[in-house]
Amino acid sequence: MARRGPKLSGLQRQVLSLYRSVLRVSRAKEQAGGESLAAYARQELDSNRGIDRKDIQRIEHLIRKGRRQLDLFQASEVTGIRLAGSSSSSSSSGGSSGGSATSSAAGEGMAAASNAPG
Repeated sequence: MARRGPKLSGLQRQVLSLYRSVLRVSRAKEQAGGESLAAYARQELDSNRGIDRKDIQRIEHLIRKGRRQLDLFQASEVTGIRLAGSSSSSSSSGGSSGGSATSSAAGEGMAAASNAPG
């Protein structure tokens, strides 16, 4: 199989691997009737696209944050995510990425650690 495009760095491979994992979880959650995690992941990628490739600490931080969010979204009681402004009152704690995970078991929003320091 021929490889197309430039060779990817280790961090780029990690980001793409995380994104593919989110897409897999999103497909499974959508089949269960949840809202799209893929749209949230795409929004996060787009909002961080301008980060300098040499800002390794920030990129690694965002990868760790994304993995923590993925772990949260994989929980069986989480069925999807609601983006800020996509429908009724979505809870956000003041960051630019106002996503909240929705829980089918309790029927209420569960904060999606998107604004957690860390």
